[in-house]
Amino acid sequence: MNRLRFTMSFHSAFLSATGQAADGYDLTLDLENPVRESHLKGVMSDAAARVLRFPPARIEQIFGSPAQESPWRWQVTEQQCARAVVRHRVGIDDDTHCAHQDMLVRARAGHLDTVAFEVYRVTDPEDLMERTAITCSARAVHRLGGQRRRGFGWVGVEGGDDLDTTSLSRLRTWVSTA
Repeated sequence: MNRLRFTMSFHSAFLSATGQAADGYDLTLDLENPVRESHLKGVMSDAAARVLRFPPARIEQIFGSPAQESPWRWQVTEQQCARAVVRHRVGIDDDTHCAHQDMLVRARAGHLDTVAFEVYRVTDPEDLMERTAITCSARAVHRLGGQRRRGFGWVGVEGGDDLDTTSLSRLRTWVSTA
């Protein structure tokens, strides 16, 4: 009861860059640990805010803030090493719509089939509405990593608690009382 289990399926290559260039690459992906807990928490928090339109008070309650640590933890439980995919792109001038000279970027992206992860509460008591909110936030995630508008990082998430019209109605009320 205290753990929510999810599976993220990848529909395209993705790039969650390490922040460091590598030999011959401007952007790189850690192929041994391609999806980190901080990425999952971040995209779920973004989905709660942008897609589900949770108010800031509820987002801070679940995902935390600089002033308040989240009572929930994210843990990747299963992922295989990513297969490397090399991608190139160029910078485009906004005025001329032509490629900038010397603006070719070479990226080492990755491709995975699935990643399994869990979200669990580290403090008591567990809140049923928070569980429902986390389930909805996870299922609202459809993108992961950088350059998502360029065909990277399309994903789907399954799992968490069962949702029905009653639980979603309760969630709507809970969110609106923040």
